[in-house]
Amino acid sequence: MSDNLYAPSQTELAIASEVQRPFYVVSRTKFLTLFLLTFGFYRLYWAYKNWQQFKQATGQEMWPIARALFAIFCTHALYREADTKIKASGRTFDW
Repeated sequence: MSDNLYAPSQTELAIASEVQRPFYVVSRTKFLTLFLLTFGFYRLYWAYKNWQQFKQATGQEMWPIARALFAIFCTHALYREADTKIKASGRTFDW
């Protein structure tokens, strides 16, 4: 320790890198509220953010915008990926 009480700390701080989450998680209440307030357009944003974050976390080649626009065909794949991540962590979830 130094004698100067006002001197900045000389210890080196480790910078924690931001953990990349693979999915955009929102509560059911928030999702339903925003879905109703935006007349259903929030579903497109939600799907886009999920695929965008999944792409960044895994590095897979995909088009998040296309998967959001055609969410009716791609949502099952998103849920399958989420289920795989849940099972890999040793947890279970009843869909």
